[in-house]
Amino acid sequence: MSEELEVLLNRYEAEIQRLERMWREYQEAVRRSLNSWISDRTKVMRKISEYTGLVEKYNDEIKELAIRHNIGLIEEKELTEMVEDLKNKISEVERILNNIKSRLEELDKNYMRHALQAKLPFVSTTVKEIKERLAKLEKLKEEGKVSEEVYEKLRQELEEQLRALGEEVQMSTASTPSEESTSSS
Repeated sequence: MSEELEVLLNRYEAEIQRLERMWREYQEAVRRSLNSWISDRTKVMRKISEYTGLVEKYNDEIKELAIRHNIGLIEEKELTEMVEDLKNKISEVERILNNIKSRLEELDKNYMRHALQAKLPFVSTTVKEIKERLAKLEKLKEEGKVSEEVYEKLRQELEEQLRALGEEVQMSTASTPSEESTSSS
């Protein structure tokens, strides 16, 4: 083989090795980042719940003010001012809420795209592990080893992790067709 051909082949073999290394680094970076996102996503969901609850609270306060006005406890002017203030608060919270939801949706979409691009086999394993944890949690509840409050909190967190992975949340923790097809890819 000529020296020129040897140099050419060596160059492209080295290039392939570099690409393979970069691919493994990309897969690992996606895996680490996705695991972190799955864990932290529940915090975002809790904040969404808090803001949603705040909007409901303000709406309830508006209803209460209307009743107070109807029975003569507050004047029309006071009602108008207080309702206006509450509506402004609702608008601000809804603006924040919409921003968070929009960003959450975009992050979920991008993480799933990267997980699929990286062909991460761990995604189906993670789904399986989360479903196993749900089953274990259910068993602990049935055995009376976990309070209803703790059960609900942990169940919601695990279900949010499943949603972050694009899985349908079902009351049953049995294998789903989508999990089986994910596992076989």
